[in-house]
Amino acid sequence: MLVMNQGQMVQMGTHEELLAQEGMYRKLFHKQFLTSIPAELTVEQDIRDVRRSKQIAQVQAAKKAAAEKAAAEKAAAEKAAAEKAAAEKAAAEKAAAEKAAAENAQSQPPAKAPIAAE
Repeated sequence: MLVMNQGQMVQMGTHEELLAQEGMYRKLFHKQFLTSIPAELTVEQDIRDVRRSKQIAQVQAAKKAAAEKAAAEKAAAEKAAAEKAAAEKAAAEKAAAEKAAAENAQSQPPAKAPIAAE
C-alpha cells in the first residue's frame, strides 16, 4: 500500500507494517477507527516519513532507470547480432552463387570460334 499526502508518497508497506510505523497511515487509521490519536505521533515523525518516502521514490527511480538502460543495451546487442547474422548469411549466399557459377562455367564445353568466310 502507498500512502499519499498532497501528491507525495509518504509511506509504503502492508497494513500491518504501516500500523507499526508512527506515520500518517496510523494516524488516519486511529482517527477513523479508534476514538483517540496516540500522543506519540508528532510533526517530527511526519517529516521523517516524508523524507523516507522521498528516499524510497529516489531508489525506485534509480532502479527503473537502470532497468531501462539494461533493456536498451540488450535491444542494441540483439539488433547488432541480427545484423551480423544477416551479413554473414548474405556473404555465404554470394560465395555459394559464385562457386556455382564457376562450376557451371567449367562444365560447359568451350565455345567454338566462328569460321571466317573466305
